[in-house]
Amino acid sequence: MARDRRLLLVMYADKLAARTFVAERVGASWLTELYGHGRRSSSIAWQSLPREFVAKVNHGSGGVVVVSESAPRDRKLPAPAAPIRWSRHFVHPDSINLGHLRSLLDRWAQMPFAQEPGDAFEWAYGLVVPRVFAEQRLAGASGLPEQVRFWCVKGAIISAAVETVNPRTFGPDRRMRLLSSELDVGRRELGVSAETWAALIDASTRLASDADFLRVDWLVENGRPYFSELTNYPMAGRIGFGDGISASPDDFSRVHLDAWLPRPNYRRLDRATRDMARRVLDATPI
Repeated sequence: MARDRRLLLVMYADKLAARTFVAERVGASWLTELYGHGRRSSSIAWQSLPREFVAKVNHGSGGVVVVSESAPRDRKLPAPAAPIRWSRHFVHPDSINLGHLRSLLDRWAQMPFAQEPGDAFEWAYGLVVPRVFAEQRLAGASGLPEQVRFWCVKGAIISAAVETVNPRTFGPDRRMRLLSSELDVGRRELGVSAETWAALIDASTRLASDADFLRVDWLVENGRPYFSELTNYPMAGRIGFGDGISASPDDFSRVHLDAWLPRPNYRRLDRATRDMARRVLDATPI
């Protein structure tokens, strides 16, 4: 994926453009409610938002604030003068300082993400126009929703990871790795009905159909999946394996490598997807 320079990857990396793509490809019913967006935090009517919401930027990994009744009241956001990084925050509505929140979002919007120190180059993020936005907050047993991530090669699901999230670290408390033949284990773990799960599998493969590789991520609240994000560079290639229920990390490597076929010419491929990606990016409001 490090050599792919198609505009398609920029569309995937842009969290707002990805919503536009999802609505066009599989339907807006998979999306959380969008409360507001813009180039700066001043574009959002913060006083009209519900008590619980999620605020984030669209051009990197992290840069997220979850405002939730489930958060500890002693959690605070960084003060405007404090050093910041690409972090995630879980804050109670009574503890949120809107001035600090707006400052944090605007500072994130000015931070590049394409390459963090020590990480591999993630080209697509460098072309995303930074924006801030606020959306519907989803819940789960820990205060944060559970997640399912489908790893797709050439539009086919090769494996999946089901994760519960630790609200203190935002890392996985548990990551269950599943081969494509074991996906129904994930359905039962997440409490998703068979009918909804079949629709989720179909939506994921349709979203990934143009990509050599794409990880399609979903959040699950009370058995209902919502779109989360698309990525071609999971953790810049450093993501942990977790617990495979029947296969080792080496087994998973072999499965993915068997499905992978490097492209000799990405420019030729770009002709088939460039117009679609440009249209979606242009249709995403600034």
